[in-house]
Order: sequence, then structure tokens, then C-alpha cells
Amino acid sequence: MTPETGSRFLDTPVPAVLDADAQLASQAHARASRSPLEGRRFGAYRLLAEIGGGGMGQVYQGVRADDEYRQWVAIKVVRAGVDAEFVAQRLRAERQILASLAHPNIARLLDGGTTDEGVPYLVMELIEGEPITRYCLGRRLDVRARLELFLEVCSAVQYAHQRMVIHRDLKPSNILVTPDGTPKLLDFGIAKALEPSVIPAAADATINTMRILTPEYASPEQMNGGPVTAASDVYSLGIILYELLTGSRPYRGSDRITRDVAKAVLDPPLKKPSTVVRQGVTLTRGALPLLQRTSAPRTGPGGPAEGSTEKLSRRLRGDLDNIVLKALSRETERRYGTVEQLAQDVRRHLAHRPVTARAPTIRYRASSFVARHTWAVAAFALVAAALIGGIIMTTREARIAERQRERAEQRFDDVRRLAKTLIFEIHDSIRDLPGAAGSRRLLINTAVQYLDSLSKDASGDPRLQHELAAAYLRLGDLQGRVREANVGDYAGALVSLRHAFALLEASLEGSPRDIEAQRDLIVASGKLSDLLWSQGDAAGALTYSEQTVTRSALLAAQAPANRLFRYYYATSRLDHGYKLFKIRGDLAGAADEMRQSIAMLESLHASDPSDPLAARTLTLGYSRIGELLQYRHDAPSARTEYEKELRLVQTLTRAAPENADLAHLQAFAEEDLAGVLSDTGRLDEAQHHGESALASFRSLSAYDPGIAEYHW
Repeated sequence: MTPETGSRFLDTPVPAVLDADAQLASQAHARASRSPLEGRRFGAYRLLAEIGGGGMGQVYQGVRADDEYRQWVAIKVVRAGVDAEFVAQRLRAERQILASLAHPNIARLLDGGTTDEGVPYLVMELIEGEPITRYCLGRRLDVRARLELFLEVCSAVQYAHQRMVIHRDLKPSNILVTPDGTPKLLDFGIAKALEPSVIPAAADATINTMRILTPEYASPEQMNGGPVTAASDVYSLGIILYELLTGSRPYRGSDRITRDVAKAVLDPPLKKPSTVVRQGVTLTRGALPLLQRTSAPRTGPGGPAEGSTEKLSRRLRGDLDNIVLKALSRETERRYGTVEQLAQDVRRHLAHRPVTARAPTIRYRASSFVARHTWAVAAFALVAAALIGGIIMTTREARIAERQRERAEQRFDDVRRLAKTLIFEIHDSIRDLPGAAGSRRLLINTAVQYLDSLSKDASGDPRLQHELAAAYLRLGDLQGRVREANVGDYAGALVSLRHAFALLEASLEGSPRDIEAQRDLIVASGKLSDLLWSQGDAAGALTYSEQTVTRSALLAAQAPANRLFRYYYATSRLDHGYKLFKIRGDLAGAADEMRQSIAMLESLHASDPSDPLAARTLTLGYSRIGELLQYRHDAPSARTEYEKELRLVQTLTRAAPENADLAHLQAFAEEDLAGVLSDTGRLDEAQHHGESALASFRSLSAYDPGIAEYHW
């Protein structure tokens, strides 16, 4: 908030708040001869010292004086000797406007009123700061930092516009930046409220007649007395942006209120910011930090080397040139329609996305894509080289740039398909063949490398996260799925399953209604539970098991007719019941969970005997309830369950005699039955089934010597 000799109220930063009442009183006394109002009470506040003023009003630093609480403020009152009625109307209008605005980047109205003499005043938040241009200069901010600060200013102006208020006097001295880097928009003294009831028509007409404005930042329609709209504030913001980027205003006259400025504003041409920087002749000190942050220049007697100005010019060339020139179009219909549109283009530029101020040519859009995805494009190129031996180098021509973008994306898709083929298709084609352990291990190691590479670029893409999670789930199975053929890499399996779980959680954050991702998260929880238990982490296993039951129950409730979701619910209850038995020793709870699960699985199997999932899991259910019954010394009931297990798995094996997975299930079923028959003294039958199990495990071990479970 600064004093200025023009017709405005405030323009320069307020002095720092004094630390003690004695100092404040001393300052007020020293200025008493100049400001007779100092020391007077205005409502609950006492005026201490004048800190700014203009042709119509004075601003004082004040303090709350009613002893309720301590608060430093800025108080604006009508200047003596001016058109009191007009200024009073404007002050009341400003007070009403500020009362409707509550934004973190707009100085807050705290209070207001009228003295006994009929003088209106308003009490404002006291801002300690400096004009935005001086703030950027003093802290040597680079282009990005200045643009981000400018976006906060745009947010405040757009907020005012949404509440039907046009500022009409945007300039650096009305935008103070606090020491913590927060810009504050000040001084709505000549603001225009589009709601007629806020400002009397006579007061606004007087503004238009007197042309109360700051010429260097005024729009052409303000200079020639035309209608003022939101586009007028867009124009003023364009000048501020021009100055932030170049250190120079686009129009400069010998006197701020002479015809020189008006003629410059109303007559073309306007130099681009990049041109001004490159020529260098009009640069002020405000541009020098930009030059020094843009490069590490060689310095000499003349200041920054020419290379610095050229680098800054290149930085401004293109997007920023076009954004500024569009904001400064003399015809309102060619400017940005709103401040938000201007801010959106600045945000697009910072994000390396095409801006609306430039023609959307193929070359421009392609270059924006490459700038936005620099590391991803490089990764795509490396992957593509592994698949097809290299890709064509890009050139500056638009068509070639577009081809490179398309090819990079195609290569990425190729790698995803390759990883999927390795895991889901090639492996599955050999999985059930005896003796394929070595080949499976090679495929798995290759798939790990591809998936780990792809997962680095999956952030923010729920579809890709879900796809990679599904691949990691399958990979974990191949590395160390409990009670299934695997290569015995249990540590690797745990890493893969944890990757899958994290990716699925991230995917659901982006797409919370994705039922398939919910389903796969249930699968991941169950697999983690099994693997943790096999590795001795019983508590972790039970935690994931409980999650599986809860999630699968919710999923089945969402789609009761979905056969697969019913299968997941049945499987999760079977698994949780078994863990209640083995980990907690809760035999009653375990038996109840497993019985209900088996009933659901039997129903699913009866409705579709060809469904391998339900049939295979049902054999596991019979085995687990049999084990529980055997533990309770109920051998006859256990034998009944084991016999069901063996009959069902024999039926499945007869339909697929070359299936190694079914062969190993049958071996376990024979072993289960042999054990309970031995316990009941039926030794001949026990020996028969035991020898059958032993022969099966020997055969499987001979074909796949790398699988430790068969040797055991």
C-alpha cells in the first residue's frame, strides 16, 4: 500500500508494524502536523499514522483501541477538500463490494462506519508486503515462479468477476505480496459492480467522466471512455504479465497522464515479450533476475552475457508471447473472454499442454506432447528398440513428429502385449506339461523385468494400474502359489503380490466403482494371506483373510447373479475358515465357515459341472473339512470328505489326463485318504492309496525336478 500522486487511494507497501505502542505513538506524534486525523478514534479503532493517500482518500495505520483485543489495521477515510459527496459514495461502494468478497488473495474488509461528522470510513486488513514486480525482482524469481504467482492473482480477480465486480485498476502496486509469498489484491476504490444497487449510478458515471485510472495499466476502452467489462481487467492483467516476464511495460510515455501513453495504448504495433527481451534496449532491472535464472551467464562489465537474453527470449517465444498478446488485444472480442481462460492457458503452458492462444497445428501439438512426456517418450523408444531393433529419429517437421508420437505409444502397447503374452498365453500353454519348470522360470524372470519397467509409468492411470496388477497377480502365482505348481520363488512371489495389491488400491482411488478392480483386490488379499501363512506370518495371513471375506461379501451383494462373485465369496469363506482352524484353533467357527463355503461351491458345481474353478476349489474344500474332522478324532466323517475329494478329482483327471496340476491334486487326495484309513486301522486300503500318492509324486518330481513340493 503506497502513496502516489495520482488520483488513487493506495499504491505502495505499508511500513512494517511497530513492535510497541510507544513507538506507534511516537510515529503518530511526529506526523501530527501533516495529518490532523492521526490519534482520533474511528469506531473501535485509533488512527496512528498516515501510510498512503491519493486525490480522493487517505489511508492510515490503525490499532484497535477498545481493549477487547489487539489488532493492527489499515483505515481509509475521505480526504478533506475533495468532492465529499462523490468520494463518500465511492467509499461506501468500495465497502459494500469488499463485504461481498472473501478470498485468500483479496485484502479483507474488517469493519466500516461513519463518524459523527458524517465521514465514512472502512477498516481493512493491514498487508505487509511489496508490489508483485518488486517482490519478483528482490527474490530473483524465475519464469515459472512468476507465472505461478500470477495465477494466484488471476484466481482473486476471477473470484471478484464471479461476484459481478470489475476491479478497473489492476496494477503491480495494487497487488502486494507478503513475506510468505501470498499475493493480496487491494484497492477496489474505482471498482465497477455490475449489480446496480451496489453503486449509485451517479457515482459510477462520475468515474467514467473523470477517467480516474492508471494510464499505463488501463485498457483501450478505459482510455477512450468506452464500456468497461471483465475484458478490461483481462487487459490490465496482460500488462502486468508482460512486465513480470520482461521487466518492462509494453507502453511507456514521458508523463503517465500525457497523451503519449494513450496514443501507445490505442495505436499498434505491440512488440512481443520475446522480442523486447532479445533486443534488450528497453529492459529494466526487473528482467535481470530472469536472465540469470534462465541460464548461468558469463558476466562482465556490461552485465549478463548476450546468451542469457537469447535463452530468456526462447523461453518466452511461442506460448507466452501468444498468451500475452491475446490478453492485450485492443479489440475486446479478440481477448480472453474471462480471466479464468487466461489462467487456464498459463496453466496449460506450465503443464506443456497446447494453449488456446496458438493455432493447434500438428507440429505444435506434437511438440507439446513430447515436452509433457519427456521421460516416458525416451522409455518408449528403448522398449521399442528391444522389439523391432530401433525407431526412426524425429525431425522438426510436423508429420515426422506426429509419427514419432504415434510410434512411441504403439511401442508401449507392444511391450504391454508382450508381457501379457509371456505370462498369460505362452506360460499357460506349457504350464500343465510335465518337465516345463525350467521354461516357466525363464518366462517368469523375463516378465518380471517388463512389468517392473511398465509399473514406473502407471501412476495416475487407473486402467494401466489395474492391467499391471492383474499381471503381477499371475506372476505371483507362477513364482510361489501355495498348493499349486510353482517355481519355488516365494520371496519373489510376495514382492509381486504386494505390487499387485498397491496398484489395485491406487486404481480404485482413481476409479472407485470399478467392480473388476474390486474383484482383483479380493484375489490379491487371498493370495497374500496364503503366501504369508506359508512363510510363517500367521497374523498377517489372518488379517488379509478377514479382508478377503469382507470385500467379497460386499462384491457379491452388489451383483447377486454374478457367478464369479459368488465363487469368490465361497472361496474366501473356505480359506478364512481353514485359517481360523489352523491359526486360532477355533474349531466351531472354522467348521461353520467351511461348511457354508462347501454348500455354495457344491451349488455352483451342480449348476455347471464344466466350471474348473468351482470343481477344483470344491476338492480343496473337502480336503480341508476332512482335515478338521480328523483333528477332532472324527475319522469316519473325515474319511467321507476325503473320499468325496478323491472321486471329484479323479473325474476331473479323467477328462484331462495330461494336466499336471490335476495330477498333483489327485496325489494330495490319495495322501489325505491314506492317512485317515491308517488312523482307523484299514491298513491295506491305506497302503494302496499311499503307494498311489507316492507314485504320482515321483512321476511329477521326475518331470519337474525344480519343484520342491514334489520332492517333499
